Amino acid sequence: MKSIMNKQKASQLILLSKAMLIIIALLFSLTACVQSSGLVSEKEVVKLIRVVDGDTAYFITPSFGEVSVRFSGINTPEINPKTGQPEYYGVEAKNFTNKILKEAKLIEIQWDLTQDKSGDRELGIIFADGINLNILLVQEGYADLRYLKDHMPYAKEYKVAQKKAQAMKIGIWK
Repeated sequence: MKSIMNKQKASQLILLSKAMLIIIALLFSLTACVQSSGLVSEKEVVKLIRVVDGDTAYFITPSFGEVSVRFSGINTPEINPKTGQPEYYGVEAKNFTNKILKEAKLIEIQWDLTQDKSGDRELGIIFADGINLNILLVQEGYADLRYLKDHMPYAKEYKVAQKKAQAMKIGIWK
């Protein structure tokens, strides 16, 4: 009896391992599809100068030199530059972005090629140690998808992340 149960467990573990490998392969192919679709540039390594708020920071980049970058597809609560008065969860969003970027060993940007820049800011998808910070901000409840369009890079992933944050009632969704 134990032998049959052990064989069943082993079969289940093998199936689970195969499923995980398939999921990982799909994620890699999805990233390759987004990159090859012309929606974004290749990633380029950048250096953080300073964080302005949860979805804007200054970087030194190979493409633009020193530049203000608005994180594409997302919106975090603002901190009024004149008064310093934050919107609900604005300070938390800025602190989260600041912590992630300052602790990152590698920061990269993919430029969003689906739209023109936002005012004087270029639009980019930020990666901190390989993690898509834009999606992470949404997933952790620091950002919403107010400016996301379906044709934009990573749109599906953003939507999944927001649904999770809303379901968990975290951050701006409390």
